[in-house]
Amino acid sequence: MRLVLDERGRVIFDKDQHSSGRGAYVCPKDGCVAKLLTKHGDKRLRHAFRGRARELPQKTIDEILAALASREGGNG
Repeated sequence: MRLVLDERGRVIFDKDQHSSGRGAYVCPKDGCVAKLLTKHGDKRLRHAFRGRARELPQKTIDEILAALASREGGNG
């Protein structure tokens, strides 16, 4: 799952993996996504985006969780 920054420094989910700019990848597993939503996960995102990440909006979290749920549904 690829994440990128928008022009305001907000982390957005790059569902199609075609957005330009520096990306950060999160493995598509519950445990990896859960780690992303912790304080340490926030630090890792800031590091991945070289300090330019300003916010992980709830909309992005919802999109990641929806994509994770659809992947799990497709694998069962």
